[in-house]
Amino acid sequence: MNYTLGFLQTNVGYRKGVFSMGGGLRLAYSNFNYTYPGDFSLPLSYHTVNFNTLNIEPLGFVRIGNEKVKFVYRISLSLVSPINLPQNIETHKGIINGDLHTTFLNLSIGVNFSF
Repeated sequence: MNYTLGFLQTNVGYRKGVFSMGGGLRLAYSNFNYTYPGDFSLPLSYHTVNFNTLNIEPLGFVRIGNEKVKFVYRISLSLVSPINLPQNIETHKGIINGDLHTTFLNLSIGVNFSF
């Protein structure tokens, strides 16, 4: 599979003491060149599909901590619109009857270390 992603992103934030928070918006365009098995009987036959997506991804974050260690909480939405995805494709990787299935809500928790 070949995958290309281009995006524009803007962020805003606020910081006071040990607390910082912010948000952003990412507008992205991606191109997939994906090869998948047409069926799983031997000998395997493969098909290739080329399609694009438009993505809108709003996000928000909160960071709490000092200069060296910060705990990070992040939430984002992923709104994906496929372009020129053929209707007769069904794979085990998230394309079912020509619909692209992705994760709509993403939550993450992490720790940032600065040395």
